[in-house]
Amino acid sequence: MPRELHARIAVAQYKPALMLLWLGEWVAERKREGALDDYTALAMEHNLNALSDVIGGCERLLATPLPFSYSVMIHRSIYFFCVMLPFGLVDGAGLLTPLFSLLVAYAFMALEAIAAQIEDPFGMEENDRALNTICETIEAALHDMAADPDFERVPNTATRARGYILD
Repeated sequence: MPRELHARIAVAQYKPALMLLWLGEWVAERKREGALDDYTALAMEHNLNALSDVIGGCERLLATPLPFSYSVMIHRSIYFFCVMLPFGLVDGAGLLTPLFSLLVAYAFMALEAIAAQIEDPFGMEENDRALNTICETIEAALHDMAADPDFERVPNTATRARGYILD
């Protein structure tokens, strides 16, 4: 990525749109220079349009969290179910009712906690998607394929910990 583009993207509010704009300009410029034929340029523009659709879908996921009322309803339903569960199990489970009730309650409450964690997959918390790591891996692979001698491979700890880059 050219340094001037990197500087523009660093301060941009919507970085993906700026990157797509630059990529579209790059394809158009290569087409004007004759480095890309019409079919190749068309294929690249088609891929950029598809990437734009994917980014839009990700933005919708990010901007549409689970409504608070749904979270409250799920939370209350789980707790009500867990409170009422022993009464439904007592005839069949007898003395083991508390144990079965605790196991089921633990499972339901754990599922609720997991749902709260994965509600926003694009953050920077530990359970969020490792998008920076994935991008670094793709970048390193592209530089390897291009045999770029100027590329400095400096993987971060998260990259190594997740096993994306092997020594």
